[in-house]
Amino acid sequence: ELNVKVKLCFVDLECLRVLDSLPRCGSTSEFRHPVTGEPNRNMCKEYHTFDRNSTCFIFISHRWCRPGHDCEGHPDNDKNDKIRLIVAACDAMKGVSIPENFGVACW
Repeated sequence: ELNVKVKLCFVDLECLRVLDSLPRCGSTSEFRHPVTGEPNRNMCKEYHTFDRNSTCFIFISHRWCRPGHDCEGHPDNDKNDKIRLIVAACDAMKGVSIPENFGVACW
């Protein structure tokens, strides 16, 4: 029997707002993305670290704007329009689908 535990991780919307780009999660601290030059940011936090009574968890499914093999692709365009669209969509749901006093965590 295979008994593997996988961590469920999210990024806080406020971190995405400040970063203004889609963060990369990787294992090498010296890594620089070949397209953008950005490092691994590893901003994800485990699900259990969020207050589930005041956090809305959102799964974002999207197509990569710059597909590529291995680490050569990038999910956003060179202007970071996708991350801005994600932040704007989450903001638009506040007070409508998401209580105004809730935080948002994205996966």
